[in-house]
Amino acid sequence: MKLNIVFSLMWAMWMLALGSCKKEKVAACEEEVTYESHVRAIIQQNCTVTGCHDGSNAMRKPLRTYDEVMAVIDWVERRAVIEKSMPPAASGGPLSEEEIRILRCWLEQGTPEK
Repeated sequence: MKLNIVFSLMWAMWMLALGSCKKEKVAACEEEVTYESHVRAIIQQNCTVTGCHDGSNAMRKPLRTYDEVMAVIDWVERRAVIEKSMPPAASGGPLSEEEIRILRCWLEQGTPEK
């Protein structure tokens, strides 16, 4: 009997642990998010500023067009959305929670252009 209780408790803890490892779902992705309608403005305002990802610095990938963003989309997701390390603090700090929410929705929806 005690073995059944211990096993049941261990099973419940395992299920809770697995449940906490799920990818975070985005709240309120009710509208369709596209590069043209939402994402381009975020990138232009925060990333393609002079000296950063505007094409003037050979050490940094330009992010001026949809194709340029898509060429480094994994990097954009990791640095801006997951790590929240872009833009850097010296350039105004990470994106706002609303900007991150929009990017997450866009990523979940398959990164549509239009």
